[in-house]
Amino acid sequence: MTKLKTTLIIIVAIVFFSLSLYLYLGSREEPLGEDVEIGGRVYRNESLGYEMNYPEFWEIREKKNLTSFYSNITSEDNPQTTVDLETYKQIFGIDLVGTSPLTYIDGVISYNIEKSVYRNNNNFTVRQWYDIVALLESYNAQKISETDFIKISSKVLKGEEILKEKVFDPWIPEGEVVKIGNKEVLKTTRFGDNRYDGYQYYITALGEYIFVFHFGYGGLVIPREMWQRNDNHVRGIIWSLKIF
Repeated sequence: MTKLKTTLIIIVAIVFFSLSLYLYLGSREEPLGEDVEIGGRVYRNESLGYEMNYPEFWEIREKKNLTSFYSNITSEDNPQTTVDLETYKQIFGIDLVGTSPLTYIDGVISYNIEKSVYRNNNNFTVRQWYDIVALLESYNAQKISETDFIKISSKVLKGEEILKEKVFDPWIPEGEVVKIGNKEVLKTTRFGDNRYDGYQYYITALGEYIFVFHFGYGGLVIPREMWQRNDNHVRGIIWSLKIF
């Protein structure tokens, strides 16, 4: 075997090893925090083709009344846009309901984590899907004009930087994109109501769908620990979420 052939074999072997290592590291699930547990029960939706784990002894309650993520989705005053706004209409929803004992006092705490499924008609990233919602809300609140909406939404669709002060405010926070396993998840809050001080949202894109999880926090009867426990539960559910 000549020296040239030996060198070529070594180079090919190094390239093959490097590529294999890259693919392995890219496909490996990132570890979850110590407090996050993957539930022992599996929910499988045959019609939409996805499944996820959830905690033992929790109930799954299917929603009968489906709503939209954007409250004015049916308004005739929506701005002109190439975005298919049907993507913000729920196609399926469930409540995950469970209880667990309180940490510092006697009694139990009840959980109600809502999960909604939307079709990702525009092939959005979670950042794009949420930013267009924020733009629609800003337009509806007359914070931006229709011209502004068209210009800014065009930048969102192209993945360009936008003037955030024209889109986000305390009622529509920007949120942040975090990693849960190998999934990109946009984590944000929305304003509360007469029951909760606010709602924590987790939005992720998977397959042909956008999955949205949220739960209420704060209020007179909700202990501070509820947010952390719900956060741990949702992270475990999203980590286990997969398409089949």
